[in-house]
Amino acid sequence: MPNQKEIIKLANERTKLIDLIIERMEKEVGASQNSLMRSIAEDYVEGFDVDEEGRIKNTLANKRRLATLDRVYTDYIK
Repeated sequence: MPNQKEIIKLANERTKLIDLIIERMEKEVGASQNSLMRSIAEDYVEGFDVDEEGRIKNTLANKRRLATLDRVYTDYIK
C-alpha cells in the first residue's frame, strides 16, 4: 500500500497530466475557431450582395449563402 508521500506524488502527477490535456484541448479548440472565422470571413461575408449603404440585400442569392453558412456552422459543431 502506498504511503502518504507516494499518494501526494501520484496526485500531483495526475494533476499535471490533466492540465496538459486541457491545454492541448484549448489550443485545438482555438485553432478550430480561428479556422471557422477565417472561412466565414473569406467565403461568405465578403460575397453578400449589399446596397449602397453596405447593408445586406434581401435576395435569393444571399438567402442561399446564409443556408450554406448554416451548414458550415453545423459541420463545425460536429
